[in-house]
Amino acid sequence: MRTFTKFPDKADGDYIPYPAGTSIALLTGLFFVGKQQLSFQGESRIRPTVVLSWEGADRAADGRALSVLETLTDSLHDKSTFFNRALALTGGQEPLPGLALRALLGKPAVITVRHVESQSGHTYARVVSCGPLPRGLSAPPPAVEPLYFDLQAPVESCPITALPRRCQRLLETALDKPATFMISPPVEATPIPAPLISDLEVQRLHRRLQQLGLPLNRT
Repeated sequence: MRTFTKFPDKADGDYIPYPAGTSIALLTGLFFVGKQQLSFQGESRIRPTVVLSWEGADRAADGRALSVLETLTDSLHDKSTFFNRALALTGGQEPLPGLALRALLGKPAVITVRHVESQSGHTYARVVSCGPLPRGLSAPPPAVEPLYFDLQAPVESCPITALPRRCQRLLETALDKPATFMISPPVEATPIPAPLISDLEVQRLHRRLQQLGLPLNRT
């Protein structure tokens, strides 16, 4: 079980972007997806990675709750972004050592989201800041059941098929995934039936064997 341990500072489908601006959001997903080879400022680095899913009050036309994913380095030193998120979710108070991180699920915070445009012209939402929920404000209960996943603790985790597609793709590329890990169960090969031979062809074959003086197998 993952718990809070502060580290000292060492000097898919129909995508609708989460609305830009500042809003109250609930943490509805906490996914530890293993070590990833990521690019940062033109440099490739290997980092343990965690994905957070934030759910807001806005809904799509079909009633779905809008959410935004945030991919962070899995580090809890006091200058890290993940530490900042944990601090916001506990009301601005530093979590006690040993707090189970999955206990953060369902808790509210105030997030600021900015829209960015990809090279392909698609608009995506990005969380740029996060803070504790001010006193006197409250958040509605989550519209979806909060999910927790830890690549190194599958017994404690939700089914892989319940994860966002981005998380499933990251699990496929995780450098530390177990050798037996797989996203989908292996597909059993379908046996190919032997071709059927008509009675006429069997009779012709028997006559040919007799002409050649070969014994017939009549099983």
